[in-house]
Amino acid sequence: IGDCVRADSFAQQAELVFPLGSDAKLLRLQLQDCLNGTNFSAPALKLSPESEPAEVEGAFRLLSVKDALRKKDLKMARVAVVAWEASKSAGAAENPQFWYWKWRVSNAALATEASASGTREAMSDRTAARKYLHLCLEMTPRRRKALAIYPELCLATETVESELKSSDKAGT
Repeated sequence: IGDCVRADSFAQQAELVFPLGSDAKLLRLQLQDCLNGTNFSAPALKLSPESEPAEVEGAFRLLSVKDALRKKDLKMARVAVVAWEASKSAGAAENPQFWYWKWRVSNAALATEASASGTREAMSDRTAARKYLHLCLEMTPRRRKALAIYPELCLATETVESELKSSDKAGT
């Protein structure tokens, strides 16, 4: 919550400078996402990524995926991932956050299917996890700056590595 409070003051400053810009709108939505956390009952974010400028479209698409997962709407999360991947202007192929969230949606779907059927969890999208780790490992300062609109950029590398290793040991 402390980071969310700091983000709120930053968003307020941005709104003073760019009151109608997509950057300020993105900051406000990222702040709302931060405040929502994993709260299932928090209101859905009001998003329309396809109407945003190309340089921020990916960040809006990321929020769509996160919001759908928070609401436990796996169908919508999958649709959002596919839309992000299909969007030429969102740059998903070289965006580590896209690969991370593609992997997370895959894991969430498998966990849900496994608990519904009572079977052992199947293999997640390991290709997406590896692509995420590779892009984060190869991140240059210039690329990091270009992706600065993603506040959680490459923060989950240890988690992804750990889960990949534990699934290797488990034989999945």
